[in-house]
Amino acid sequence: MKVQVKVQVKVWRRVALLACVCVVTSACGQGSATFAQSHPPTGPPTIFVAIGDYGLRSSASFGEPQDWAQLFYGESLSRRSTLYDLSSDDVSADDLSAPAGPYVEDLLDGEDARAVALHPDLVAVWVGLPDLLDGMPAATFGSDLEQVLTRLDAGQARVLVANIIPIYSFPAYRSCEAEPVACGLPGALPTASRLAAAVSSYDLAISRAAADGRASVVDLTGAFTRRLAANGSSGGSPVVADPSDLGLTSAGEQVVAGAFASAFTATRR
Repeated sequence: MKVQVKVQVKVWRRVALLACVCVVTSACGQGSATFAQSHPPTGPPTIFVAIGDYGLRSSASFGEPQDWAQLFYGESLSRRSTLYDLSSDDVSADDLSAPAGPYVEDLLDGEDARAVALHPDLVAVWVGLPDLLDGMPAATFGSDLEQVLTRLDAGQARVLVANIIPIYSFPAYRSCEAEPVACGLPGALPTASRLAAAVSSYDLAISRAAADGRASVVDLTGAFTRRLAANGSSGGSPVVADPSDLGLTSAGEQVVAGAFASAFTATRR
């Protein structure tokens, strides 16, 4: 199924400025970190390279979220390991004129080569949401991603590749889907069901590319779906998405790190 979800990133960044979604802030708590910044004392030295990223960051209301790559590195790898974070998402959530990204094309245009040049033992790849929001067909994205994973596989690294976070379940998305004008958006957002279908198409493309590129899938769709359901049923868990935008809180970054850790552990068995 070809799904076009043509949404400019500056629209998403504008969501961070909207007061109408702040009604849920009373339920927001950061909670304690579930991934300590300490390395396991034993284990082999691992050169770990992280490329790509989510493409959206939280607004200043939650401060600087802990980075998922640092969290994963600190919890899952030995203290003799090295992290190279090549994430290309240096864009502020408040910069409405900034380009979107990172796209899969950014990886093809040199980021994958930079990763291979570091002779990594482990590479984490996280890309897809900006491509989806910008309307790239899932089949095209999957073909490009397969090229990236094949190049990384040629470097003899173990590769973990994440699928798509279900932002259609984020409080800010639900609020602005219902009242786009109140959110200051120029038009209606794609319905949650339509965006969910697009995410499913991308997830399938990612799974196929991972199989062909001998990579392991990190199920962020499932991890965030479960966590968001827990937030809704109990109200006691720290929120994973800033209620004033589509960015991740520190708790959200911890969910990402945990999903990568689970996939990493499974590949070692």
